[in-house]
Order: sequence, then C-alpha cells, then structure tokens
Amino acid sequence: MKKLIYLIVLALILGLVLTGCLLSNVGQVPATEQSGIAYLTKGTPKEIKLYAGQHIDVGTVTVSDDGTDLTVTYNTTDGWVMTETHLAIAGSLEGIPQTGKGNPIPGKFEHSMDHDPAVTVYTYTIPITWEPCIELSIAAHAVVVEQLTDGGCATSVYDDDQGTQKGGGEIGSGRDDPDNALGDIDKSFFSLGFIGDAVPGGWIILEFEDYVGTSLNVIEQSPGTGWNYPLEQAKVYVSADSEGPWTDLGMANNQITGGSEKGQSHENVFDLEECIKFVKIVDQTDPTLHSGNADAFDFDAVCGGPCYQEETETAWGDGYRFVDQGNWATYFNYTVFVKEVYSFINTQPVNDGTVGDLVTTVAEDGDWMVWTFDFPVEKFTGNGNLNVGLIVALDGEGNGPAFQIHNNDGTDSGFAVGTWLYSEWGPTISDGWMGWHSGDTNTLVTSLSWVEAIGQRNTPWEGLVSGDGVMEIRIKKSELGCAFHWAASPKVGSGFFAPAYDVTMQIPAGFGWGTPLVNMVVPNYVAR
Repeated sequence: MKKLIYLIVLALILGLVLTGCLLSNVGQVPATEQSGIAYLTKGTPKEIKLYAGQHIDVGTVTVSDDGTDLTVTYNTTDGWVMTETHLAIAGSLEGIPQTGKGNPIPGKFEHSMDHDPAVTVYTYTIPITWEPCIELSIAAHAVVVEQLTDGGCATSVYDDDQGTQKGGGEIGSGRDDPDNALGDIDKSFFSLGFIGDAVPGGWIILEFEDYVGTSLNVIEQSPGTGWNYPLEQAKVYVSADSEGPWTDLGMANNQITGGSEKGQSHENVFDLEECIKFVKIVDQTDPTLHSGNADAFDFDAVCGGPCYQEETETAWGDGYRFVDQGNWATYFNYTVFVKEVYSFINTQPVNDGTVGDLVTTVAEDGDWMVWTFDFPVEKFTGNGNLNVGLIVALDGEGNGPAFQIHNNDGTDSGFAVGTWLYSEWGPTISDGWMGWHSGDTNTLVTSLSWVEAIGQRNTPWEGLVSGDGVMEIRIKKSELGCAFHWAASPKVGSGFFAPAYDVTMQIPAGFGWGTPLVNMVVPNYVAR
C-alpha cells in the first residue's frame, strides 16, 4: 500500500511544470495570501557596449525601468559624440522595422532624434505598455563622429591693421590693444577703426591654439546705448591657414535687441563647414552714419566649437546580429517590470500559541529579497536551538526545488552546527531531492555573493548563549526570476521545556520534504 501511494504521488509530481519567465534583474511585488500572486519591481539596469564600425568601443547603452517608464540612455566616451539616435523596442524581433532580407531600418524606428549640436548623452523615456516578464527586443542605433578638439576662443594675434576715428584722431586708450580681442567675452575690446572715408576699414587676424569647428561666435561690444546706436559691421573670414584661402562667412554687426543699457555684448553666430584655425575680421562700417569720434566695429572676442572628424560612423548597441552575413547591425533583449512592491507576512502559533507566534515576513530591500523568521524566544524556557530551512524553486527549471538555505542541524559533519549553508537541490524528482538531509552538497553561505544569512541557532536562557531568535536570509533578486516558489520549515528544536519543545512548523501549512513546491497555492509567487 505504501509503495502504491508513493507511485501515485510521484506521478502527480512529474506531471507538474513550472511556468513563467526567467529574468536576470528582477524582484517581486504585492501578494496576499489570498491571491498568491506577486509582481516584478525595478532591478539592476542593463548596460551594454555601443560599438561603431562593428569593433570600435564608443560608449554604452543603459536600459532600466521603474515599473512605469522604460529609459534607454546612450552615453558616448573617449571623444565620440552623437549626431543622430534611433531606437526601436518591440515585443519580438519581428516588431523592429526591417527590410525583406532582415536588415534593420533605423530611419523607420519609432524613436529618433537629430542632435545639433552633437551630444555625448541622450535618454529616451518610454511608458511601459508591455506585459511583465515579456522579453523585449531592442535595437539602439546612433550616428557618431569622433571629436578631435574641444573648441575654444582665439589665443593669439597673428596680424592687425587698426584704423582711426572717423575724424582722423587716434583711437583712445583701452580700445587700441589687439590683445583685448583674445579670450572669452570680457567687455574689453579692440576697435577696428576707419581708414579715411573708405570701406573697408581696419582689420585683425586672430589664431586659435587648436582647430575649431561646428560654429563660430563673433562678439561685438557696444559701449554706447545699445540697440539705437548706428550700425557697425565687419566681414568675417576663416581659414585653416594664415595665408588662406579665406572663406567669407558673412557680416557681423552691433545690432543689439531687447534693451538700451550701455555696454551690451552682441553675439554673431556662424556655421562652420570645416575645421579652421584662423579668423580675419575686416571693418565694413559706413562712416557717414557716425560722428567724428566714432571708431567703427568694437571687437570683443571670437570663439569656436569642437572640431570633429569629417566622416561619421554608424553604431549599434551590442548584442545579436540581425543577419548572419553582410550588415553587422545588432539588437539585444531586456525584460520589463511593473511598479508594485512585493511583501508577505505570516503569523503562526508555536504549538498551541501559549508561548507566542512565529512571525515570518518577506520584503524587498534594494537589490535583495529578505526573509525574516522571528521566533518568540522571550517566552521560551530552557536552552534550546532553532532550525530554519528556506527552499526555493525557480520557474523553468523543472518540477523540483533549485536550492535550500539552512542553518546546519548537524547532518553535515563537515560544518559546525548552526553554520548557514547553501544546498543545491536537483531540478527534478529523479535527482533524489538533494538538500537538507544530504551531507555532501553543502556550501558555506559566506562564500557566495548572492545570498546572506544571519541569526544564531541557540537562544538565550540565563545568559548562557547570545541568540535573539531572529533569523534573516537575504537573496539577490538576480537569482530568483520572474516567477518563483518558496517554502520554509522553521523548527523549535530540543532543549526547550514544553510547550515549545520540538515543534516543527511549515510555510505553507502542510509542507513536507516530499512536496513539490509547484503544487502549493501559498506561497506560490508568480509574476503576471
């Protein structure tokens, strides 16, 4: 009869299959004992390399979520910047825009941005509309270019030819030093001056310490009354060489808008098609508009943007290739969460309850799931010991538990009694249910990075030992999964006086070592 019952139970166990999805960065959230359901919360962000030209490491792409929004952040390093980003996110690879041959089409990606000026960091924030535990396919594309210089303001005067006041007088002190045009805006300036009644007037050539590109800002300083002062203007020429050839960018002027306060700076911004090292400013002010002591265009500073490599590169977030041959474009996967926070509490009387209740709680703490077993030792008498065994099963790994965390009850003589141990459990029944009662499959918890356990096996009585009756087991969410099952077998061992003596409890009630965790209703936590 016993053999027949065992075979029936074994057949039922083998028929059970854990369902759900595994996840490498997960946690779980609110479940009640009535529902037995838990949900995922945010986990560790996923960071991958951003490669240009297939093999050049130009930065990273980081994906994370808070349960409400999914964020994807591009970050370039080592002088690389982005001029475009394109992002596609889908519930399957087929949802990413592709050609008939399977090559991705960044121009058709749902999330796209042109960056002018170029950027080193850009983040997309997308509301989460997918079901929890779905494995997303993400294609993160960028157009990148290498930055050669940081840009800056002119650092030296190459040559100049200053004119005079309109009436022929010398330009006053403080306005006649060409070095005033160096550096950033400081409201000291060099007046170009008039040359007789002719146009053009005075001029100056400045040099940058290193090449500049992208844009050029020519600053005119107006010491007069600002917007209502007569027009002063100058031609702006640029070149990579002091001897030219020179490129005419257009006219800079003093026409300030938005006020009449004296001493305003007027910025004239020009686009640069290539990197340059010299700028030549030539006065073009009409003398007939000014009084005799006017001294034409008042030049404060000129500054340029970064200089970039001429050719751009295409870049992709590292992962799996779309096609095996030809196009090297790649995509990667990420599994989303929802925002609720998981917690569990169970109160169970010790024996008949006259000595109090065992309180078991489970809660999230950052990247950890924390089980706490609080025995009512203040009501115990005697010098006894406490045992805790936490058994965890992971979805997708068969019908049996994956591992157990327990404080050694003496079965494994290779470790001191009370030492916290990790026991790997076979994923199927046929593996023999290795674990608590096996003496050769244990590992010290202290040697593992993803689990921690504290609490002393012995309890206090007349000051003989130092345990407080609280056992805590912490497991990294990264080890659990989108759905997992757990059970616990806390025990008040020998050494206490009745009624607390030798009491074994189960969570859930009725749990036994031969019971498959997937057969439980509570606690059976499955994200959905």
